[in-house]
Amino acid sequence: MISILCLVLLVSPALAAQRRVDDAALRTAREETEIILDLGRLLGFVHRMTQESPELDFESDQAREMLEILEEIRGTPRMTPTRARTMIQRIEDTILTAAQLAYTDRLWINAQRNDQRNTQNSRAESASSGQESASASRAGPGSSSRQGTSTEDGAPAGSLASYAAGGPYNPMTETGRRHAEDFEALYAYLQTKRVGR
Repeated sequence: MISILCLVLLVSPALAAQRRVDDAALRTAREETEIILDLGRLLGFVHRMTQESPELDFESDQAREMLEILEEIRGTPRMTPTRARTMIQRIEDTILTAAQLAYTDRLWINAQRNDQRNTQNSRAESASSGQESASASRAGPGSSSRQGTSTEDGAPAGSLASYAAGGPYNPMTETGRRHAEDFEALYAYLQTKRVGR
């Protein structure tokens, strides 16, 4: 009985330390992958632009260059922040015209405002119902309670854990994610433009 108690006392701090390491690794991974999610958002806004504003549609050279990027993304099992940043710069600096860039920037700003508004509304609802204080007491800052559920952008936590462990991570090709749906819609659209010309 005493040996079992000693074992429990020895294992508990080790498990707590492991959880802190896991939390720190996931926090770092979440920060690093934000630019990758930004690439997915940008592609979604580009697709919306082609649907909402036909006058801002791609010329054939632009469509070809965008398809090159999308095909590169499709063939990338592990997207890195450096690669995503390079792709964003290429899209914004060499592919999109000034008018197209202004349109996608406007979509981006509106999406951020909506996100902030939704976050504020959620916090206000939680505070008024008393849930915020109860959940905070159960799962204080740095808690691992979000592991195994999802990240802020709807990504399965397993994919973030995979990124943190050096495994595959590409939200644009992960079935069931909004980024993947937007990516595939833009890819299909650009394919039809290439075939049609």
